[in-house]
Amino acid sequence: MAEEKIAIIGTGRVGTALTKALYETGFNISVVYDHDFEKANECAGLCENRPQVVPFEQFPDDLSLIFFTVMDDKLAGLIKEVATKIKVSDQTIVTHCSGAYSSQLLEPFADHTSHLASIHPVQSFPGTQDDWKRLFGIYFGLEGEEAALTRLKKIANILQSRFVVIPTEKKVLYHLGCVMASNYLVSLISGALDVMDNVGFTPEDAFKIIQPLVSNTFENIKRDGPSKAATGPIPRGDIGTVKQHVQNLEQFQPEMLEIYTALGKQLVKTVYDLPNSDKATLDSINAYLDDSKKK
Repeated sequence: MAEEKIAIIGTGRVGTALTKALYETGFNISVVYDHDFEKANECAGLCENRPQVVPFEQFPDDLSLIFFTVMDDKLAGLIKEVATKIKVSDQTIVTHCSGAYSSQLLEPFADHTSHLASIHPVQSFPGTQDDWKRLFGIYFGLEGEEAALTRLKKIANILQSRFVVIPTEKKVLYHLGCVMASNYLVSLISGALDVMDNVGFTPEDAFKIIQPLVSNTFENIKRDGPSKAATGPIPRGDIGTVKQHVQNLEQFQPEMLEIYTALGKQLVKTVYDLPNSDKATLDSINAYLDDSKKK
């Protein structure tokens, strides 16, 4: 949208992807900034109109939309710094892209504008040239002041994406759900590869073995939901197999035992109320996993 004058503060993976995606959909990127000047300059080069790469003191004073796209731990300090160095009007929207923090972090701007919000893309960005395309056809988690959300919803729609509005007090829980679905899935696959390493497989061969299983499981979840997609010894009630798993982890990879028992208990909960579940056996598995955790 050419009438917008946008600033992107932070040109890491998210900031760079957002800059390119907004530019490609017709938005006017006026200025980009990063403490690393070369990174900011490289990001600006993705736009033919070449946004300014300048210090905060030289930012335009008629910006309509400001995005903070830096890592969570640096966000609060940077917001405080920028609020003292740039000019914003009472119509300027100030937003950040953190999943965990709410718009309350933007309070240093509250004396100048009430339009404070957060917009979090529910997506992973591995750092490739095409990362910007990952902002299309996804969900955005929005939170904050109503007028700001109205504008951010339009941005989500222009990116051919959907949005959900998160209550401010539930922002961290929302982010936790996203992290468990993405980052902790990486941990889970990494743990499975570690177990296969003990069998004697290389990581490459182990991944080839489990990749169809992982892909098909995800498709089953997508089609039927988690409870009906669940397979394996716990839904079947094979407590003997579960005991063998625990015993082998104790012998070969004790560091994985807590993960296995915690996820096993979650799986018991997931399948417990299925019509054909053997609740007595599931109770026994749950109790055994509890005892294993205490060892």
